Amino acid sequence: MNKVRMLRSFDRSLYGGHADFDAAWEQIRGAVPGIVAHVRTVLGQAAPRQQLMQQQVRSIS
Repeated sequence: MNKVRMLRSFDRSLYGGHADFDAAWEQIRGAVPGIVAHVRTVLGQAAPRQQLMQQQVRSIS
């Protein structure tokens, strides 16, 4: 990997309201465990025994 980029760097336009933010957050939060598992598999690393505590994020709506 040459460079790590933020998700927003792919689409800088801001659109939608608080409900759209909440929907996007839920989609991202749901996808992250699968992304992490995939990267660990590709790198040949086992998943840690102790799962990290999920950060509690409040909606801005």
